[in-house]
Amino acid sequence: MTRYIKHLEAIPAIGALNAITAGLRVADYDDVSFALAGDTTAVFTVTVFGSISKACPDFTAAKSATNVYDAIVCQDYEDDAAKAGDTGIPFTENDVMQFSASVSGLSWIAFKVTAYTSGQVTPSLTGYNNA
Repeated sequence: MTRYIKHLEAIPAIGALNAITAGLRVADYDDVSFALAGDTTAVFTVTVFGSISKACPDFTAAKSATNVYDAIVCQDYEDDAAKAGDTGIPFTENDVMQFSASVSGLSWIAFKVTAYTSGQVTPSLTGYNNA
């Protein structure tokens, strides 16, 4: 079995309420792994959104029939706990967390700060397929 891995482009740090990354194309991958690195003052929640749309949705606008996306569940590598999409991933300290997410059928994902007190988070993303 061969594993095809691609480290996707650098993602700038985000750190304000409703700050969001650009949509990241994941249509060529079955799964992704990602890390979220919080800084020393990190107190916030990150929600991961996915979309089946052919064109990248506007993740900053409301979801609708013409702007299709939703929060997705992520699996924590540390304790294998599922993080419900609507709940998000909470940070309360300087930490690095790693997750996997099935993106089979999805075309785009984005990371959004959905609750915020302080700090920044830097996401990194790797897509992969097993063949």
